[in-house]
Amino acid sequence: MAQLKLIATSDLHGELRDFDYARGRNDPTRGLSRAAGLIDRLRGEADASVLVDSGDFLFGRPYADLPDGGAGAVIEAMDSVGYDVVTIGNHEFDMGLPVLERALETAQMAVVSASLVRRSDGALWRPTCTMIERELPEGTIRIGVTGVLPPTAVPAPVVLERAGLDLLCAETALRRAVAELREQGADIVVALCHEGVSRRNGGAVIEPLARIEGIDAIVLGHLHDVFPGPNGPVSDTINPSRGSVCGVPTVMPGFRGQYVGCIDLNVRRTEGRWRVCAAQVDVHPVLPAGSQRSRPNALPVLRASQAAHATALRLSREVVGMSEQPLHTFFSYLGICRATHLSAEAKRTTIRAAIAAQGSDTPVVGLAAPILSGGYGGPWDYVDIVPGPVTRGDVQRLAPYADNIVGVRTRCADLKLWLERSVSVFQRIIPGEHAMRLLDPSFPPTCFDLPAGASFEIDLSQQALFDAGGVRLAEGPGRIRNLKVAGREVEDGDAVVIATTHHRRSGGGQFPIPEGSWVETGLRIDRAIEALLATEPHMEATRTFRFAPLPNARAVFATSPRANALRGDAPFPDAMWLQLNDEGFQELIVPLDTTG
Repeated sequence: MAQLKLIATSDLHGELRDFDYARGRNDPTRGLSRAAGLIDRLRGEADASVLVDSGDFLFGRPYADLPDGGAGAVIEAMDSVGYDVVTIGNHEFDMGLPVLERALETAQMAVVSASLVRRSDGALWRPTCTMIERELPEGTIRIGVTGVLPPTAVPAPVVLERAGLDLLCAETALRRAVAELREQGADIVVALCHEGVSRRNGGAVIEPLARIEGIDAIVLGHLHDVFPGPNGPVSDTINPSRGSVCGVPTVMPGFRGQYVGCIDLNVRRTEGRWRVCAAQVDVHPVLPAGSQRSRPNALPVLRASQAAHATALRLSREVVGMSEQPLHTFFSYLGICRATHLSAEAKRTTIRAAIAAQGSDTPVVGLAAPILSGGYGGPWDYVDIVPGPVTRGDVQRLAPYADNIVGVRTRCADLKLWLERSVSVFQRIIPGEHAMRLLDPSFPPTCFDLPAGASFEIDLSQQALFDAGGVRLAEGPGRIRNLKVAGREVEDGDAVVIATTHHRRSGGGQFPIPEGSWVETGLRIDRAIEALLATEPHMEATRTFRFAPLPNARAVFATSPRANALRGDAPFPDAMWLQLNDEGFQELIVPLDTTG
């Protein structure tokens, strides 16, 4: 018996270092430089190992302003860690095909894709698979690795169209690649797939792939989640505790280098063939919860990323605009947030200009989340930009992800449902309730979209329609009341264009995405914010929502201690300001018997 360890990452998005460029500080929970130490430890635990990545290893916020998006540094860093095989994700095409191909030309690791073909002649764009040999005590074992990019992970086909590529059916392409590997003598076949399983979508995409005969292990990605884990879907074919789909060992190792996935295959050679006797699937955090000791950075990764890191820091200090008012997220959950409104308005302005060029005057509603507004990040994890010059680093805090703006033509009923997903963050509060916390702590700030160009009331006495993972809980009336777009009341059937981001369209935040046609812009959200700041330094604090009055009801709201200096911005002048709680948050008792 021998142990073959399959080690995996996914969705690195260029996060090479343990540095949070949006917050301007080190973060020992992330980055390939930290993950590399864990990878080395895992390698030492087995007779042999293979290191893979299931896509979206390139292009993210850290180096978005570099000419190549940091692609060269990422490839060099991954090669220094010793990756064997990677496959292609949807974001690999963010900078265009020429930039991508130049980066891949320098890669020592194999880059495979069985489902991408050239539109001009139908020829495969990359090798479909690769074969790796490892020495075990009982002899040589041959591990075949292939990869696919399912169409569900590419919500914007125009990206591939511009690259001159087409996507084949993932199931057909994978079946063909697995057969090819078996014909070449592969003892073990590993499938990399840039798509995942979730409580919301189950395994609709993955299960048909897992049923293909001849696959011994699967590595997933795209959803920025972990599997096995507590948030995984449960069904007759998906086991989130063991980490299997249709009986095949399966791992989904999070994103940004925060986790490393591991599939331990116990193999034995019998009658001249290697057979898998047992499997163990785990996802290891780079910094385990409660750990006081972080892993050291891998020097080869630091060296590979040094120039990109220095350039990113220099660019973050450049002044790109002015703001005459403070931009903060201290009171986002109370219905007023100039910082988030700026981001939403930048999207709205961009899409409104795009559809006007097409001769349309349909109302546009921009949506953005107060991504840095406490929650898991703690009491100091808020946007807090003082009046005056605004730097590119400040804009990164407003929009931590370098994502393109897109719009979707739909109806106000879909906008309302989208907002219901957002306001599900609030606890259900009944009249007479005095001590209930306002927010459900399981909801991350990234799932609280606020609009520009719309306003509404929230009835907290009604049941939330969604849980923290975006799973629909109920079909009831919901909480949104008196929805107005462009200042007027609307009906469910009224036309509207929602301005959002490519990330949302890809499933980020698990929002209910409408079926309408999409408006592409090719403009990144940070660039749109910079343009708005350059022309409109005076951004009014617009009240986005109010709570419908609940007789004799109050709720406890927690924010940053820094909010004390800006109490005048709070929309509830009668709120009672308390002491800091045990976690360091400033608490307020908010009256809910008026609209504030």
